[in-house]
Amino acid sequence: MKIVKSILLLLLLLLAWTGFMNFGRKGSGDLVIGHDGVSRSAINNASRINLKSEVGIIIFETGSCSFAPEIANEWVYWKTGIINSSVMKSNLIWLISLLVIGYLIILSTFFYVMMSKSKKGQ
Repeated sequence: MKIVKSILLLLLLLLAWTGFMNFGRKGSGDLVIGHDGVSRSAINNASRINLKSEVGIIIFETGSCSFAPEIANEWVYWKTGIINSSVMKSNLIWLISLLVIGYLIILSTFFYVMMSKSKKGQ
């Protein structure tokens, strides 16, 4: 267990030195930090550490600039329920289309009800 804590501390110091992102959420007690490293043609990496539970993930991969961060963000969601901004950005088109469809349904229902009421009043 001391080895794991030493590795986590070393990784935490490395992340602090290279610049890390905070994936924490107020009130939940979870504090997840991480870092994504992307190199277009070589190895890409992502790391996340939950400081509360002392659990982490480190991903190294080649071939895709976004695969390692996507898997790491899914891990954060799986372990803590925290949805970060990069997950929102990757689903932005889907979320906007749902929003537009919802607005269209609401507006068409509103106009249908208003037209029905005006026809009854005549």
